[in-house]
Amino acid sequence: MGNFWDNSEIKREEVEKNIGEVNEITKSDIFMNKYKIFLKFQLEDTLVQKMSKKIIKVEVHKYDDKNSTVDKKKHSLFITIDNFYRYFNLLMNLRKLFLNERMRNNMDKLRKSQIEIYGEDESGICPICCENNVDMSLPCSHFFCEKCINAWIGKNESCPLCRYKLTINKKNPTGVKGGLAWNIIEEVDPEEVDKENEESLRLLTKKLFL
Repeated sequence: MGNFWDNSEIKREEVEKNIGEVNEITKSDIFMNKYKIFLKFQLEDTLVQKMSKKIIKVEVHKYDDKNSTVDKKKHSLFITIDNFYRYFNLLMNLRKLFLNERMRNNMDKLRKSQIEIYGEDESGICPICCENNVDMSLPCSHFFCEKCINAWIGKNESCPLCRYKLTINKKNPTGVKGGLAWNIIEEVDPEEVDKENEESLRLLTKKLFL
């Protein structure tokens, strides 16, 4: 029997990378609160699984959104590459929605903490210039106005508040390498949210894992 990946258009390394991208979303509070489950994907290309063509293993845990806890009990199942990529594509189409909701949650937490310290009027002010409203985030979840943090990051390699170490992207001096690089805080226009994709993801989640 030949190598399972020999006749595949997608390579094993790419599948593993995409599994990692899916797991980053499915372990988020935003995903678990929406779908009431925690999913963990992994590649399981043993001979038995290759013969069945179901080589993506998924651990499924129930999620209690009221107490924000993942049930230790789980059930495992296997899905095909095709079904995995159906799920992957829907998640990637909705990635902006998940990121924006996470950023909004972070902003809410930041504002609550700043209100306690500075009061309502100063809660959304950039800590560098103390003038502009915050609209950018570093990977450490500290917020600044775009003008100030762009100027800072061009000369420094750490967050000005917590000194979180940043890796400067030499091709773009105002950027940071990594999946959480620059996060622009923006409100999602409800008319632009792809409701059809979100409903499709909900239905596919139920069909594959519940």
